[in-house]
Amino acid sequence: MNDFYTWDELDRTGANYRIAIGERSAGKTHDFLIKAIKRYAYYGELFFLLRREHEEVTTTIANTWLNMSDAFIEQRDKILHEKFTAYDHFHVVAKTGQFILYGLTEEKPVRLDIIGYYWALSTAHKIKSSGFGTVTSLFYDE
Repeated sequence: MNDFYTWDELDRTGANYRIAIGERSAGKTHDFLIKAIKRYAYYGELFFLLRREHEEVTTTIANTWLNMSDAFIEQRDKILHEKFTAYDHFHVVAKTGQFILYGLTEEKPVRLDIIGYYWALSTAHKIKSSGFGTVTSLFYDE
């Protein structure tokens, strides 16, 4: 039995909208982000992470989501290496609503791509006519 949450059972339903309700720190965000990174690496699809309040999506907080733990980083880098074989290690920087992927080299980080977006529902009016490319997954993290 897995000690952390996985989206597998919800995904098997094939429903267009899937809602996971559970306790804090059970792995819901972690598993969603790993799935989102896979969809980016394999299909070029982007994701959108949405929180309720602006204070919940500051750049400092957003920078922790895709760099959250050594285990997460190891899993993330293994997936991304399949797409970008020239790099063994990666870093994701959250900046102005975008998650920007960098390949790490000995000299300097190399900007590779935008892999997703983040925003606060409370300030969504600021992006109401914006395009978000090939976003296929939206995660509202409460």
